[in-house]
Amino acid sequence: MLGLLVVALSASAQDNDYNFLAYRFSANDVPGTARFRALGGAGTALGADLSSAYTNPAGLGFYTRSEINFSPTLVMPNNSVRYITDGQTSRASTFALGNLGVALSSGNRNPVGTSRWRGTWAITYNQLANFSNSYRFGGINDRSTLSDYFASRLNDDFRDNNRRPEDYADDLAANGPNFDSPNSMYYYGLIVEPNFNYTPTNGQLPYFGVYSGAPTGTIRQDFRSDVSGRVNQWNVAYGANFNDFFYLGASIGFANLTYTSKKSSTESFVAQSGVAQPPVSSYTFTNDLTTTGRGVNLTFGTIIRPNDVLRIGATLVTPTWYTMNETLSYGLRTELNSRAFPNGYEVSENTNPEFTAALPADLRRAGYALTTRNGVNFITSVPNLSVLPFESTYRLTTPWRASLGTSLFFGKNAFVTLEGEYVMNRGTKIFSNDQNADPDLLDGFVQEDIRRYYQNAWNLKAGAEYRLSHLYLRAGANYQSDPFKKVGKFNDDIDRSRLSLSAGVGYRAEKFYVDLAVSNLRQVGTNAPYVLPGQTDRYYFARSTTNTLSTTLSVGTYF
Repeated sequence: MLGLLVVALSASAQDNDYNFLAYRFSANDVPGTARFRALGGAGTALGADLSSAYTNPAGLGFYTRSEINFSPTLVMPNNSVRYITDGQTSRASTFALGNLGVALSSGNRNPVGTSRWRGTWAITYNQLANFSNSYRFGGINDRSTLSDYFASRLNDDFRDNNRRPEDYADDLAANGPNFDSPNSMYYYGLIVEPNFNYTPTNGQLPYFGVYSGAPTGTIRQDFRSDVSGRVNQWNVAYGANFNDFFYLGASIGFANLTYTSKKSSTESFVAQSGVAQPPVSSYTFTNDLTTTGRGVNLTFGTIIRPNDVLRIGATLVTPTWYTMNETLSYGLRTELNSRAFPNGYEVSENTNPEFTAALPADLRRAGYALTTRNGVNFITSVPNLSVLPFESTYRLTTPWRASLGTSLFFGKNAFVTLEGEYVMNRGTKIFSNDQNADPDLLDGFVQEDIRRYYQNAWNLKAGAEYRLSHLYLRAGANYQSDPFKKVGKFNDDIDRSRLSLSAGVGYRAEKFYVDLAVSNLRQVGTNAPYVLPGQTDRYYFARSTTNTLSTTLSVGTYF
């Protein structure tokens, strides 16, 4: 249901965008039963629904009998993406268990002195977010190439660490084709080349991309992403009722997160008459990320029911304190331009400043195919290259949330419910003490970006229900405002708010019920497949619109 939320922030081709991930792992869909989803999630001031264990446990105090519920959900995101001049659409679908739970009520009111109390325990399972989606986009880039980005990585490595071609040669000899460093993979994937004209004083850079400076209209880019995973949460909750007037409840949530992202970026040279061709015809870079996390949170809530017409509810939800584990791996497949370079890619002092007599043997040992002509070695094919997986841990603290809602009842046949939720996005924290983690997590750079670009936000929810004997008709809306400031890092003309419209129908008998809900979540955003620091005019954003259709069926019984 989060759909194409990569649209929220610009993501680089190589690095994890932890700003994006911090928001993605913190944002929730409309979870719960079909009834609750049909009402747009506006349940803070309602009660007597198993979703109350997650939204406002005070609502459990409205139960007068026990209940079991089962709610499967079908999620179908539909993406429309435009990159440069090309537009593409993609679809995906996933089936999941949206809600499962049991409420155990004390039943009839029990007098305690002159007061009357009733309480209910509940255990529920909710899918808070569904990450499953697949999308692709591409176009002819006339501003820059992805190889420019990879070259910038080696230039940074040279500036910051004085790493030279011979250092990458050592990685080849020791580890190739499974390199220890991504930069070694780019270099020996032949997509980054040394600049033989570089001197410390001539203003040039020591490395350039294989397609750098290519004529306009010759570079084709194609990007694909396949994402899966979800956030599930078990809640143990208790809600109490004092004299049908004051309701109080609390719950503890145990969250489990799984996230898998498989991205591929392909760049190819489009040959044109009279245009000099590069030695590489195309290459595909892959980026695979697997993240798992476990966390815990608390929810406190209250509802006041002064009469049969009005209910007022409020909740406070603590952050979810996550411990995250991630594995990140890279791969590269290079296709040489055999038409323009029939002999292959030359391996000599003319092309390789790190050249030694041992280099051809190291290449062959790593799986490169070489031929020798007139005493000169040529690479005729490049093996599939990879980087040894990076494994690390970090901590994520999601925002505090506070809600205030009211419900108005019109006899026993209809009600409307309204709710405002305040999300303290700027309180999001992400950091690590693991020395294997990304340096941006270790030095607080990501946290500083969160303070700079996140903003606290109001989410608005509304729902209505009308009863026709045993038949119930429902409708709802859920608006989540843009969590990002308009400060120039992202496309300022993009409104990244999310709007979900829902409708539903239900049938309720004495001992059982069946509810159906359908909702559509719409969101718009951007994604930069790579970023060239300080050169915002040289790369493009993909613009996307995602409509996610969700269908939930709830079956329950009372006992």
